Amino acid sequence: MKAMKRKAQKLASSSKMSAQVDESKTSFLDLPAELRNEIYRLCLLAPEVMAVTRPPWQCKLRICQISTFPRRRRDKLYAPGLLRSCKQISHEAISILYGEDVLDFEGTRVAHAFLLHVAHTVKHIRYMIVGSGNSSKTSFARFLVALKGAVRLRKLTLDFDVDYLNGGSGLGMGLCNVDEAAKVLGPLMRLLWKQRKPTKKKDVLDIVHWVADQWYFEPEQQRYNEEAADYEARVKALLEKTLK
Repeated sequence: MKAMKRKAQKLASSSKMSAQVDESKTSFLDLPAELRNEIYRLCLLAPEVMAVTRPPWQCKLRICQISTFPRRRRDKLYAPGLLRSCKQISHEAISILYGEDVLDFEGTRVAHAFLLHVAHTVKHIRYMIVGSGNSSKTSFARFLVALKGAVRLRKLTLDFDVDYLNGGSGLGMGLCNVDEAAKVLGPLMRLLWKQRKPTKKKDVLDIVHWVADQWYFEPEQQRYNEEAADYEARVKALLEKTLK
């Protein structure tokens, strides 16, 4: 009987010591928020852009390794799977993944599909680059509708396609003339303007930017850059009239 009692006391003492040891351990979530954020950045920020693509033979979106991680860079810490570890980490880190990375898309179809896939996190997106590949006027319009949830959007860089076969006449996204671009962008820009008042109109309009393809020799490239700047100025002049 005494032996059983001593054994029970020993087990109770052992359990108490184990509990004390467990309580003394420091978990990741016990670290200061500032330190956790730095770790999130090490694990979640791509070196330049996070290029999202969808191979023609697949329906699944994926990160393009070649574009996201150039060979000259060695970034072995990138680990977006961190968001799956627990709800608190996902809640804390998701704004860094989508808010501090520059999201780069080959075209509007992929960009639209991505926004639908991450609809609950669109509000965190700040920086986007959208190319003209695999795009259409319909997918461009749908993409802009889905982007209305991006209340923190700071820069939307769009491709200015240079049709060099026809004298270098360019179109935004290779799709829209000036009037069409202003019309399709209008709802998004007016929403951002309404959300950010009393921000200056120019600050809202400067969220959108067109960039000419960088494929040409210096003289031609300079001319195409000027065409893109002229196109952008004319589109924004029309948009500004609608911001009331």
